Amino acid sequence: MTGDNLDNYMSEIVLRHATDADAGEAWRILDAARRRMLAAGKRQWSMEYPSPANVEADISAGTAIVAVDRSGRMSGYCSAPLTGEAAYDNIDGRWLTDGEPYLTVHRLAVAPEALRRGVASEMMRRLENYAVDEGMHSIRIDTNYDNEAMLRMLERLGYSGCGVVRYASGERMAFEKKL
Repeated sequence: MTGDNLDNYMSEIVLRHATDADAGEAWRILDAARRRMLAAGKRQWSMEYPSPANVEADISAGTAIVAVDRSGRMSGYCSAPLTGEAAYDNIDGRWLTDGEPYLTVHRLAVAPEALRRGVASEMMRRLENYAVDEGMHSIRIDTNYDNEAMLRMLERLGYSGCGVVRYASGERMAFEKKL
């Protein structure tokens, strides 16, 4: 794909909040990403997590975000709460911002047919704009140490490593970008 075609493809993508009608397709995208990770031996997600219940809860909470193209075809999914993340309160390290509102990104996934087209990066850039519009001062995200694609993307987009956060499922590397 040439640079111009990629730019055209990205200009066609819009982010919007997911609705109940999006749940099946959002789960298909998330499940495909989960299966890719597991097949590659990555340990961030498991056979139990994420699940369709996570998608339903994200939609109910109003945090489910989908990337769709001009035809309405969904190419990406994430949860982007504006209310913070409890696990981030106990970081082993230090956030760039302290006590300021931030947007959290969880469960970022790209549809198999849209891989390697820059969808995840474009979603993150557009989430930055969304966060600013909502009065957030930064975006925080965490990932597993073996999620090389996410680590490369975060570095390219200017996110700073801030330390380690802990969940029941294990430790995650924590990142933040001031907006």
